Amino acid sequence: MLSGQVYSIVTLLLVIPLLLFIIFFISSSQTIRYGTIEKVIADQLHQVEKSVENDFQKAVSISGQRALIAASDSVLSTGAYIDNSSARLGELMENGSLYGNPTFLMENNSIPDWILLMQGVQTGFDLQINHSGLAASNLDGFNLNAEVMLTIDIKDRLDVARIARTFPATVKIPVENVEDPTAAIGTQNLATRNIVRYPYSYYAKSMVAGSASYGNCTGTATFDPGAVNPGSKILIVSDASTAPGGFLGYVGEAAGVPAASCYIAGAANAVALANATITQSNYSEVYLDELTKGAWSLPVNDAVEKGYYSHFPGTSGPDILQRLEGNLNESSNGLESFVNVDDLISAGAGIKGPDQSSLDYLYYQIGINNGQKVRGLPDKFRISAADGSRYGLTGLM
Repeated sequence: MLSGQVYSIVTLLLVIPLLLFIIFFISSSQTIRYGTIEKVIADQLHQVEKSVENDFQKAVSISGQRALIAASDSVLSTGAYIDNSSARLGELMENGSLYGNPTFLMENNSIPDWILLMQGVQTGFDLQINHSGLAASNLDGFNLNAEVMLTIDIKDRLDVARIARTFPATVKIPVENVEDPTAAIGTQNLATRNIVRYPYSYYAKSMVAGSASYGNCTGTATFDPGAVNPGSKILIVSDASTAPGGFLGYVGEAAGVPAASCYIAGAANAVALANATITQSNYSEVYLDELTKGAWSLPVNDAVEKGYYSHFPGTSGPDILQRLEGNLNESSNGLESFVNVDDLISAGAGIKGPDQSSLDYLYYQIGINNGQKVRGLPDKFRISAADGSRYGLTGLM
């Protein structure tokens, strides 16, 4: 948290020479008008007050992030969920303790720690900082809101000017990179997962559709007929029937059919459309689907493989406060990710039924939540029709 305090400390220290300069001239010179001095001091008070207010926001955010890590570590180390995560985060941020037990993760990172540091700086001003009513709530899955009443009382020692304010402050506390206890508790610590935001702008997109198709295959898109290692690539060209052999799959704009086991032909403007999608998304894998005669971009596969988290306003999985409590019910503004069943098997974790939904909170709930297979995704991936629609997978189910 010290890095978040540097700005205010530096600002406060810069005020000292100016105050000494003003005091000297008040006592030794009669040529400076009092009103000018008063304005200079008032301006400095305002600058310092704003600096303290801004730094308070940083201090609360850093303290909140540390509290989230401490709460998650407690769940993971004890195997016991937290009874009231919002209240316990408040305890950690206020007292540096959890259930009355100090935690080293909060050492010098509580809000009172920051206040003591600020008030201990010798500036020539009298500074008092108080706060009350700290409460944390979910904002949008990837952030919490910390709401607190902040009081700043600052005056110069010549009693020329004073600022005294009490006002509500709302601070975002990022949730990203905190370890989600859901996977660890659900697998007896055989699987772990940090909250990392899904980086793409969509989950599934049909880039082009053709008039003829054969086979299903997934490979890296290329527009170069001379590409090396063609056996792992999907070649997208104007006429696939005249393209060199050896590629995993083909997408051709012309109606000519290549001599290959996986292709789509007659896909108008395929080169331009596919290139635009790949450039926009920075995701180069392409899935050729025989049933829809389409070439699909499916970055949702990265969500399965890498454990990215997604947020859907209105319908979503539990937020981090729920997850810390072991509450795996759906929320209106939370987070969800996918279970990679193959990874669970590799880790030695027991798995649920073969048609169990791959959404993490449904997978780890007690009971069965079945889903459907999706073409172009891993063989063991399952999702319900309703949830699949949110991810743009309807056409592949």
